[in-house]
Amino acid sequence: MQPSELVAALARRWAVLIVMALVGGVAGLLVSAAAPTTYRASTSLFAGMSQVSAASGLGNSSLVARELLPSLAAAGRTAAVLQPVVDELGLAGGPTGLAADVEVTVGEDVAVLTVAATAPTPRQAAAVAGGVVEQLRALADGQYTDAGGRPSLQLVTITPVVEPRTPSGLPSSRAALAGGLLAMAAAALVIGLREAWDPRVRTAGDLAGLTAVPVLAEVDRAAVRLPWTPPAGPDLRAASTERLGWLLTGLPGAAQGARIGLVGAPADLAGPDQTAPHAPRTVPVGLDRLAADRSAVAGIDGLVAVVDVRRATRGGVARLLAAVDASGRPVLGAVLDGVLSPAADRRTRWLAGLCGDAAGSRYGRARPGESAGPARSTRVVALLAVLALGLDQRLPVETDTGLLAAALLLPVWIAPILRHRGTRWLTGLAAVALACGVLLTLANSVEHDFAPRQALATSLSVLGALGAIGLLLWARTVWPLGVVGVTYGVGALVSGVLDVPGSDNAYKFELSFPVTIIVLSLLVGRVRPLLSVLALGVLGLFNIVNDARSAFGFCVIAAGLVLWQARSTREPDRPRPLRTVLLLASALVGAYAAITQLLVSGALGAQVQARSITQIEQTGTLLLGGRPEWTATWALMQENPLGFGLGTVPAAGDIALAKQGFAVTHVPTAEGYIEHYMFAGRFELHSVIADLWSNAGPAGLLWGLLLGGLLVTSLVRQLSRRRASALTCLLVPASLFWLAFGPLPANLPDIAMTLGLVLPLREALPGRRVPPRPAGARPVDRGEAERETAVSVLR
Repeated sequence: MQPSELVAALARRWAVLIVMALVGGVAGLLVSAAAPTTYRASTSLFAGMSQVSAASGLGNSSLVARELLPSLAAAGRTAAVLQPVVDELGLAGGPTGLAADVEVTVGEDVAVLTVAATAPTPRQAAAVAGGVVEQLRALADGQYTDAGGRPSLQLVTITPVVEPRTPSGLPSSRAALAGGLLAMAAAALVIGLREAWDPRVRTAGDLAGLTAVPVLAEVDRAAVRLPWTPPAGPDLRAASTERLGWLLTGLPGAAQGARIGLVGAPADLAGPDQTAPHAPRTVPVGLDRLAADRSAVAGIDGLVAVVDVRRATRGGVARLLAAVDASGRPVLGAVLDGVLSPAADRRTRWLAGLCGDAAGSRYGRARPGESAGPARSTRVVALLAVLALGLDQRLPVETDTGLLAAALLLPVWIAPILRHRGTRWLTGLAAVALACGVLLTLANSVEHDFAPRQALATSLSVLGALGAIGLLLWARTVWPLGVVGVTYGVGALVSGVLDVPGSDNAYKFELSFPVTIIVLSLLVGRVRPLLSVLALGVLGLFNIVNDARSAFGFCVIAAGLVLWQARSTREPDRPRPLRTVLLLASALVGAYAAITQLLVSGALGAQVQARSITQIEQTGTLLLGGRPEWTATWALMQENPLGFGLGTVPAAGDIALAKQGFAVTHVPTAEGYIEHYMFAGRFELHSVIADLWSNAGPAGLLWGLLLGGLLVTSLVRQLSRRRASALTCLLVPASLFWLAFGPLPANLPDIAMTLGLVLPLREALPGRRVPPRPAGARPVDRGEAERETAVSVLR
């Protein structure tokens, strides 16, 4: 399905979209009217260290926004802070009920704390917000002190609390607009999916793309009239039927007195009352009768297939043409019946819009028996969608540009992702994992708090990953792999450049990954490996200079795999997947040992050497020293093997258990790292597969393992055939590393990108699938110009 076909499907059902928008608007008004009136008061606080003259003070001050404020914001919704507010104001429901009405957030990249409270009256909302602020100040004064016992963290009011003047709920007009837009979007999604799963033959171009039988004419549908209303205009169907008779007189073999069978035609389209002079006699032939008894066409000189655009599917048209071909009579052509004329009256157009037939037929340029291929609009939309995936800019409600593009084009890419067996399993298991995540949240709701925003963000991350895989697979059916990779890299590079001002290491965190994708995508398809190895060497040099040790290791591994494929061998060049797996595992182990030796020897710089030696001394291995979070994860898995659920907030027991597991690493800053990053209001285990387990339990763990299995299978298949590009050789090992040691919000989109680029395509054609023309068909092909002339005469 192409984007233009999706737009056409929506245009055919414009009346359905309007009706759904009206229904959604009315529903929005009713919900807004039934919602209780509430008021929202908020205040903003700047957090800073009281003393910054010492080096340690400066260091602590730089970590306020990143580590101290998240834990303080999480404490703002606990009983320790809310119980005094409840007691002072005499509120019902206790701290648990008040926590649902209080929101404490930290500004992005700034040390600003925002406290907001919702209440039935303006005075109560302001009092709750002010009370929470006072309790947070008291908590900060007691928890963060210097060596002399004086408070070291100050909360300075930026925006004071004021009583709100207007309710905080959505106004009725905006509620109606939001309801209408949501209902229209849902209806558009359903229409698109229905079109993707049940494609119809609606135009002459569609029919010409399915068969070599010439399309002769289009016949208008009958007008919709009520018994008590007079005719609103000329009878368009009668006029087009008469013109069809004139057209049949010019067909070869349709001389005067000839009998032509119209297969599948209604009674009013064929019969003895032909008004055109010298017209051949037309006889209706039922499809069921023709398929059951070939003698039904005895005495008929030729057949014309009649396709009703209101109900014809590709499978139905194929059966119709096969039956006509099997009859043994000459096939003269095909006629489209039930076309909506531009001159149709308003009532007919409205009914057609409700039934999904609002667009009239236009003769396409597809050649007989061939697919029209991706149109120019399809190519442009594919590039824009891939660019949006790479851009990955945040949007409201925990969405981003990639998820928006995937949602808009869901009917377009759903077919490619369901053609591949692995992605079908991936889609089904993702649905199971999200359902298990909801059940685990309910099961742990007694002992743990719930963060709905975090649950929504994790769910959308999983759905966005599926959308990215499907969108990239579809884009690869329109553009070559190199073009898709470059486009994605350009989007990621733009996003990285926008984030450079606030980055500690711009090349390592913002530019390295998109630059690598662009460079290696430009080399896709190159036969000689020397250029790829040279590019990987330059990229690796830039990575190690900028302290990107893992990226340097991926470049080394990719270069080794590229060279291994270029080796000369006397053995037959046939795939050996098992041997490839063993060699790949040995290569990874050897590369890890070699890279570790390079890092600790000082060959890659004194700063890198000192950091690597420290991590090995603390934990025993470079891998555990660089990513020690798995020790805490293993401790949690042993105690809670089923996980915790979507949006579950870590309890004090979970944090204590993680500290016990983390103690084996001997990292001196472990306690602060656990409290202020790993368990600051959410489970952040710094591993995609571990985060999936904590949010969805064993089902999430299986989903992560399936991701890894698809990555390894794709790489092994290409390596065993010596067809793995440098891009594939780098992205797959990097994605396996991210799967084990990368945070889910940051690296799950990268893993999805890799799968979308390396998975093999399965019957993913850019245009409509073209069923084979019935064997032995004997079309009368009068040429493109004559067919267009026939349609112009009829119109």
